[in-house]
Amino acid sequence: MMGLFVAEVPNPAMHMRSMLRLAGKRYTKAYEVAEYAYFTSFFFGRMFCGHHAVFQTITCDLAPLFTKFVSVFILVQSYVFLYRMYFIFGGRVKETTERKQKGIKIHWFEPLSKKELEKCDFFTKKNKLVEKLP
Repeated sequence: MMGLFVAEVPNPAMHMRSMLRLAGKRYTKAYEVAEYAYFTSFFFGRMFCGHHAVFQTITCDLAPLFTKFVSVFILVQSYVFLYRMYFIFGGRVKETTERKQKGIKIHWFEPLSKKELEKCDFFTKKNKLVEKLP
């Protein structure tokens, strides 16, 4: 049960982030807060609580060998996700910093306009990459 709790901690923020993106609210404060909450809860849930849960599972004499294997596998998988998230998180911090430096205010549920986004290097770079795709 503890392992399930650890694995599910970041899900509310992750799903809120996905719903906001699907609703076209990518460049809003609500999306940004949900994304940072997702990264933070994933890191603390999986790294701090996760290690404890895996240790408890491995040292339990009654736990089946398969359960022990799965708990270690999920922890290793978490490391892989954290490695990928590190770069995504760094990109988000750069976006937030650039936007603040340029004085572009972000609203809770109203996305930035195309005109505001075009002032940002991160947005123009993304569009140039998309234009190069076949």
